[in-house]
Amino acid sequence: AAEVSRAATTILDADQLMSTVVKLIRSSFNLYYVGLFLVEEGTNTAVLRAGTGKEGELQMALNHSQEIGGESMIGTAVATGQTIVEQNVRLARAFKPNPLLPETRAELALPLKAGPKIIGALTVQSTEQGAFASETITVLQSLADQLAIALENAQLFAQTEQNLVETNRLYTASRRIGQATNAYEIYKTLIDFVQAANIADVVQIIIADPKAPDYLITPVYWSSDDIPVDPAHRFPRSKYRYSDQITNTDVIILDDAQKDPEIDPFSRRLF
Repeated sequence: AAEVSRAATTILDADQLMSTVVKLIRSSFNLYYVGLFLVEEGTNTAVLRAGTGKEGELQMALNHSQEIGGESMIGTAVATGQTIVEQNVRLARAFKPNPLLPETRAELALPLKAGPKIIGALTVQSTEQGAFASETITVLQSLADQLAIALENAQLFAQTEQNLVETNRLYTASRRIGQATNAYEIYKTLIDFVQAANIADVVQIIIADPKAPDYLITPVYWSSDDIPVDPAHRFPRSKYRYSDQITNTDVIILDDAQKDPEIDPFSRRLF
């Protein structure tokens, strides 16, 4: 139990924390199997995020999940916030046999409670009937509570790190733009920013050709597929009627550029 508590207070990566803790609980309490489910936001399911042994690996590969509030022990524990105990699963109504875990004879489902919020549940299984004494259940629920708080902290830490990365990315882009000596350097900075942020598959700057305003050019272009684009190639604006939008200072969001009736066939080729 001490090793589990230590891991919960020292590991800040959520995936590493879950993987480590289920293994420690299994070995510390001489259990058959331990799995950790987390509630998937926007759904009514709890998804297996860590599991011991090859059985756990296979179930995660299959995206194993349980319906919250359903007939399973995990679903009930998440829905009610109560520890569910079955000392003889063969006589249990709430127990759902798992063909990958045929030796299970007793099971606990322990809700992961971070304050008033239930973020998931632990399944703890033994090959022996009546394996879980009341003292063991109390200790395991205490560990589950510690783990829930640790997972919330790990997610908060990851979000903080991500915010710092994004802030640094914005600062770097702003500094490069401020130091730019020509328009191309500004365009390149914008493209590099979007590429680094990993928020698009294709990014391109489209402007009127400074030497021939009746034509369009793409001075800077990037795609995740490394599609080559000739920056010197010119497009006649008379064909690309949608190109008039380059003078629009408003942000335009197109849900489906290929089907938008406002976009002419030539302009669609740019998207």
